[in-house]
Amino acid sequence: MRSFPNVPRLNYPATQNPLTKPSLLLISATYVVEENRKKLAALAEHFDLTCITCARAQGFGLENKLQDQPQPGNYRLVGLQPRGNPGSSTRYVLRGLRKAIRDSRADIILVESEPWALIRWQAWLWQRIHQPLALFGEYSWENFERTGWRGAILAWMYRAANTTAHFSIAGNAGGAAIFRRHGRDPQSLLCSQQMGVDTDSFRRFGDDERRRLRDKAGIHSIRFVIGYAGRLTEFKGVLDLLVAAERLRARLGDCLEVHFLGGGDLRAALLARSGSEDWIRVHAPVPHAEVAGFLNLLDLFVHASKPSLDSRSRLLFLEQSPYALAQAMSCGIPSVGGAVGAIPAMIGVPEMLVAPGDVNALERLIEDLMKDGARRERVAVQQRAWVERNFTNKVIAGRWAAFLLSKIGERRTFAT
Repeated sequence: MRSFPNVPRLNYPATQNPLTKPSLLLISATYVVEENRKKLAALAEHFDLTCITCARAQGFGLENKLQDQPQPGNYRLVGLQPRGNPGSSTRYVLRGLRKAIRDSRADIILVESEPWALIRWQAWLWQRIHQPLALFGEYSWENFERTGWRGAILAWMYRAANTTAHFSIAGNAGGAAIFRRHGRDPQSLLCSQQMGVDTDSFRRFGDDERRRLRDKAGIHSIRFVIGYAGRLTEFKGVLDLLVAAERLRARLGDCLEVHFLGGGDLRAALLARSGSEDWIRVHAPVPHAEVAGFLNLLDLFVHASKPSLDSRSRLLFLEQSPYALAQAMSCGIPSVGGAVGAIPAMIGVPEMLVAPGDVNALERLIEDLMKDGARRERVAVQQRAWVERNFTNKVIAGRWAAFLLSKIGERRTFAT
């Protein structure tokens, strides 16, 4: 097992009673959103779980406040006031975190944020001072490396993270590769999605319910409905989808419409176009639990992401965690994705991938699917089964638990 010279390893007191669940302290802004806490309920089957999250944060275009939401039954949920911007995941700290860690008696402390995040190092500092015998680790989404001076600084941060944490969890294969390049022992690294899907909530509604939703949304009965939910930005392929749809309408007539749900820098422009073109629809933000209703309006979900170079920061972005794609697939909506970042590992059916930025290929695939209902149904069944096998909350919680419990087991073996 790898040596961690800066982390105490002897006389580890975790879970003396083998019938007692190990204690896990999870720190993440993600769980201010109630829907996301379904993974916590699944994790609590394996751990004595405490989750520290923000008392308030933005999510899916809405502000979420912990005080307005019900408390869980099988784990503890603590909301602390953030300083900074928790929506960025890296540029915030939590007031009162020192006391929370000091009082936790945790066997494992896990922070869901990048290796350079302020919250990661705040948690590590208080862990070192108050819980030096606890295992410490992080979850990271990052799946690309910067160049130039930013790259040099972040490479140093990865090396520092690898020497101050017992383990890492990467949200995708690209992220796992970065950890390994900077010294992470593969035995102390897990590659796994962060969030699972509630397949009971995100399911295909009955035909009558779908018709009711479409009638309420004013969808023309003869139109094929394509949609996307998530950040409305060029990087997500939103403009490519619009171009492909325009071409199809020019050739095939008034046969389809495109629906969007989410916020982002393209939202205002899309709203402006929707005012004069009735085949473009932009929906108001809804609570996370209501996204399944939007997805069930659709005949086809398109998440045509592509690499994007930010003009101001000069940073290259790749798709890190296409969560809405998994939700659409869980709803039995055949789903198309751009072959970039984490999408190929999630899509389940390779024929539903298109080359990033290839509008011609996207147009052809949409047209083929519009004309072939049997193919759509086959793909929908395959993708739903793929989600059930790989991306439910129970599956992901079990994957995390097996990995984390193995780290505790190795620590106990060393201590004895």
